[in-house]
Amino acid sequence: MIIHYYRIKVIRKYVTLDKCLVLKHHHYLLYVNQVMIANRCMQDKVNGKTLRNELIKRMWEDVNNRLDKLYFIKRRKKYVMIQQLYSEFNAALFGLDEGLVTNDCILAGAIWRTILGMNEEKTDPIILELLVRYTRVQLISVGRLVLENATKYGLKANPIQWFENIFYEENRPLIYAALLTNLFALFSLFMERIFVFYLESLGRVTQENLPESSITFTPKSDGQLIHMLRFDSTPNEEYIFGWIWSTILLIMLFIPIGLTMKCDCNPYLLSILCLWYFVVFFKLYSYHQVNSWWRTQQVYNGYRKPTKKTNEQLELYQGETLRAWDPTRLILYPDNLTITNILRFIYLPTNCYQCNFPMKKSRNFTFMFRCFIEFIFLIELSCVLIQQWIIIPLEDRHFNPSETTVSQFLLQWSKMSLATITIWLLGFYCIFQSLANLMAEILCFADRHFYDDWWNSRTISEFWRRWNLPIHRWLKRHLFYPTLYQGYSHFQATFLVFIFSGIFHEYFVSVPLGRICIHFFFGMCSQILFEMLAKNIRSWHLANALVWLSLILGQPLLILLYYNDVINYN
Repeated sequence: MIIHYYRIKVIRKYVTLDKCLVLKHHHYLLYVNQVMIANRCMQDKVNGKTLRNELIKRMWEDVNNRLDKLYFIKRRKKYVMIQQLYSEFNAALFGLDEGLVTNDCILAGAIWRTILGMNEEKTDPIILELLVRYTRVQLISVGRLVLENATKYGLKANPIQWFENIFYEENRPLIYAALLTNLFALFSLFMERIFVFYLESLGRVTQENLPESSITFTPKSDGQLIHMLRFDSTPNEEYIFGWIWSTILLIMLFIPIGLTMKCDCNPYLLSILCLWYFVVFFKLYSYHQVNSWWRTQQVYNGYRKPTKKTNEQLELYQGETLRAWDPTRLILYPDNLTITNILRFIYLPTNCYQCNFPMKKSRNFTFMFRCFIEFIFLIELSCVLIQQWIIIPLEDRHFNPSETTVSQFLLQWSKMSLATITIWLLGFYCIFQSLANLMAEILCFADRHFYDDWWNSRTISEFWRRWNLPIHRWLKRHLFYPTLYQGYSHFQATFLVFIFSGIFHEYFVSVPLGRICIHFFFGMCSQILFEMLAKNIRSWHLANALVWLSLILGQPLLILLYYNDVINYN
């Protein structure tokens, strides 16, 4: 195999080589297979160190040779090819991690590459050895904690009981409250139609100034369209209508609070209801705001003449997209004020309203069934883990953080970190992968970009921008940019976004518990200081490790603090 690799090195025409070999990704397979063979030689006490070093050296030479062949290619295609080379080489390096569980040398190499950034000059061998020992202890403790929980408590979780709780008599108000959001959506449509009728009665809206195709758009390089107009003034009617509708939306958020005070509902189901009400709040606020933008441009400020007369020239406000639409079927304001339009938007996996959404022509029923099975299974598994790993241990030990020692608190904190991060990852996949794709496939929604690679985030702000794109887009569109337009600085707008996120998370937790504790609020605000600290860290690996550390340790700490408040309150 090494001789074959030497031959690859001197071949000039890689296209000819691609045609000769049957495997599509032959470089990738060759790298991984050879590295794992070399690693197996080392595991079996065979002299494979020289083989491994020579192989990695030839890898880098091959990368450099292939880069030399790309000088005549366009920059964009060259960047894509370089990324492919990088991914192939990384895949080969990961082959060295085959013996992570059994070989400390391989584990040290993995830690050196990922956490310490492969820096030989600044790497302290003592620190590397301590990291290896700590990682080994943690790997052993994970299995020990799972085995300890199973032997001590058994399997006490009943997944079927969680679904039965939904239909209990004391939880029926939650179902009625969830259905009530449809009435709020219809009421918002009624308010918009009434306002259009009011403008028609004043002569502001006539058949001559209703929109057809006389509004221009400004294309961006990434294929998206962004609203580029700045309105000089907004009429008083829009301000008054906006304040009235904002008040109604705030009143809607008090319905779960009333259920907490009047009914003895399941707090876990009530937290899901609070989450749904806040999602509907986001959607209806965006619905009113976008319609207000259309009215302000079309009714009050007139039109801008198109630069080119085509049937595709349409102004799409605040980052609306035009990817999968047929231009002859575009819906314009006020033709979008229909029951079908708003009810479809309520259940679409997006929080930013548009008059037109990218839609598919057909449904993939196999994919729908798979997403449905994933969603049901992950919901059941999460409920079992919550009851088995969090609720039962806390109730069995009568844990009270205010009466325990520091060592006991740290022990319970470390034990809960495994459970919370596991449940959080399951919940993320359940909501943003299974449920979001299921609803998108049912409604033929074509935009499936619900999250980015948040696991590679270097800072907390980067994590919040990537892990929940529907909420991030709403905050960016309806809170961050409007704050900047009012003359505030970037830091002030960012601080306002964190404050709003803290209020949202506190509402999600405190309302089901029936007690305001503001731990989540202060936790969100403290992340601004953590953000300033992480920006000064040059090592990407260390910064990413700190982000993961905040996720692993922050969530169990908040659970213990809230549990302490509930115990003392009761």
